[in-house]
Amino acid sequence: MTLTPQQQAAVTARGQDVCVVAGPGSGKTGVLIARFRWLVEEERLDPRRILAITFTEKAATQIKKRLVEAFEGRPE
Repeated sequence: MTLTPQQQAAVTARGQDVCVVAGPGSGKTGVLIARFRWLVEEERLDPRRILAITFTEKAATQIKKRLVEAFEGRPE
């Protein structure tokens, strides 16, 4: 996924929580996945300390699926 400059800023924001608000089909789920991965891979944050909230079951299921795929084969 290619991120816009605004999306990239949300993914790599340091020292603050991030709230992603945008219209349907704008890439919110992708930004949340990228943020999660960035926090774990670059900031070395324990994944159990990350809270991601979405308001639809569809997005929540998509987030779970994509995170499992992203970290597949990495037991740590």
